[in-house]
Amino acid sequence: MKIAQITTFFHPVTGGVETHVLELSRDLVEKGHDVEVLTSSSNKNGPKITEFKTQFLGVKVRRFRTWFALSPYHRFFPGLFFYLLKQDFDVLHVHGFRKLEVYVAMLIKFIKKGKPKLIVTGHNPFPTTSRRVRFNVLVALHDKTIGQLFTKSIDKIVALVKSEAKKYEKDFNVPKDKIVVIPNGFSEIFLDQHDPDIFFKEWEIDKSKWNAVVASAGRINKAKGFQYLRKAIEKHKKVLFVISGGDDGYLSRLKFELGNYRNVVLTEHFLPPVKLAQLFAAADIFVLPSLHEAFGIVLLEAMASELPIISTNAGGPAEFVVEDFGILVQPKDETALSNAIFELVEDQKRREEMGKKAKEFAEKYTWGKITGKIEKLYIN
Repeated sequence: MKIAQITTFFHPVTGGVETHVLELSRDLVEKGHDVEVLTSSSNKNGPKITEFKTQFLGVKVRRFRTWFALSPYHRFFPGLFFYLLKQDFDVLHVHGFRKLEVYVAMLIKFIKKGKPKLIVTGHNPFPTTSRRVRFNVLVALHDKTIGQLFTKSIDKIVALVKSEAKKYEKDFNVPKDKIVVIPNGFSEIFLDQHDPDIFFKEWEIDKSKWNAVVASAGRINKAKGFQYLRKAIEKHKKVLFVISGGDDGYLSRLKFELGNYRNVVLTEHFLPPVKLAQLFAAADIFVLPSLHEAFGIVLLEAMASELPIISTNAGGPAEFVVEDFGILVQPKDETALSNAIFELVEDQKRREEMGKKAKEFAEKYTWGKITGKIEKLYIN
C-alpha cells in the first residue's frame, strides 16, 4: 500500500507525535508498505529546514514550505494540497485533530470521490490545564462549527485512550463504529539491558555521591512541568535529578530556575533512544510532572526499562498508570511530587517490585504490536 503519514512537524523536531509517526512509519516500511512522511519545513523554534526531500532512518520525508504559523502548534504549508492532488495514495493518515492538514486531506478525499482512505489520529487533543485562555475561545469556535464535519469525511479516528474516544462520540457526534482506541507504542530498544555506567561516565557523574537518581524526559516546555520539581530538588539534596530534553521555548527559563542546583543535570538536548535507555538504566525512578500528557510514550519507555514511575494525572497517564508500578499526583503539586519521590527513594524493595511490574505492563505496547492494529485499519 502507498501510505502518507501527515504531520505538522517531524524530525529533527522531537516530541510524542513525531516519535509516534517515526516508529509507525519504520514498522510499516519493514512490512513492505510504501510510506512517505509529509510535513512542514518548520523547525518549530529554529530556522526553517531547507531539505525538502530526504530520508530519516529509512523513512522517506517530503517537506513543504511553511508560509506562516497560526499558533505554536499549527503551520500553513499549502504545498501539501497540490502534492496530494497529484499523487495516488491508498491511505492518508493525518496526525493531529484541529489541524489544517485534516481539512486538506478531507478536501482531497472529496475531489477524488472517496479515495484515498482517511485516518486521523487525534493524539488526545483535550488538555485540561495547559492551554492559554485565548486559544480556548478559538478551539470552542472550531469545535462548534467546522469541527462537526469529521462525522462525514473521516473513515476512522484513532484515539489513544478511552476518554478521548468518548469526547469524539459525545462532542463531535462521531459514530462509535468510526472510532477505535489504539494506544501509543515504544521502541523495543528500551526492553534491552543497558550498562548504567556508560551514562555516569559520559556525564562525569560520581554515582557514589548520590542515594538515588531520578530521571525525567520530554520537550523543555512550560507545559511539561519540570519547574514543579523545585521543591523535591531542594528537599532531597542527596538525590540526583536528570532532566533530558531539547528546547521547546522554555530552556533558558528552566536553566534559571533549576540550573544552579548541584543535584540537577540538564542535558539541554534530546538524547537518542540508546542514550535515553542508558539514562534509564542509571536511574532509580522516573518522574513526569506534565500539566497535561496526550498519552506519555516516555512513561512506557521508562517502564520498559524497569523503572517505577511518578506522573501527574492529567491526560493519558491517568488511564493506564496504576499503583502496582506508579504514583499519580495532581499537576503543579510540588509537595505531592516531593513526597512521592521521597517514598520511593526510601524503599528500595518497593522500587524493585514496581519496576518489574512496570516492565510486564509495558511489554504489551511495543510498536510491533501497535503497528499491526493500525495496519488493519488501512486494509479493512
